[in-house]
Amino acid sequence: MKVPSLATIVLTALMGCLAACLLGCGSKASPKADATELERVFGLKAGAPASDEPTAAGLASRAVAALRAQEWPKAVVLLEQIRKGRGLTAEQSRAVHNATANALGRVIEQADKGDADAQRLLEARKKSAK
Repeated sequence: MKVPSLATIVLTALMGCLAACLLGCGSKASPKADATELERVFGLKAGAPASDEPTAAGLASRAVAALRAQEWPKAVVLLEQIRKGRGLTAEQSRAVHNATANALGRVIEQADKGDADAQRLLEARKKSAK
């Protein structure tokens, strides 16, 4: 029997805690509120089409579109790309963090229901933590 690595155990525990925090209390953060907050902190026009710019604001505009379309795996990937960049303000970092956590909670829900895209994203995250 193969023993899971410490990183796998820790990541699984963190994902479980995140899911419990986000889903266990009976109320969910609103993707619309996350999208609106991202628009505000990145200075995006509400309802504007997504930008192809490789900047944090461009990524944020695509993340907003993904959140509004309920494309949770895509939103998580875009938000993580923003988070890895440099030069974010504290307010931008907080908004990205909150939106990522909320979208990841939705990904976990979808994966539990058998969504292949959500399961692939979680598997990739698990492998990258090793």
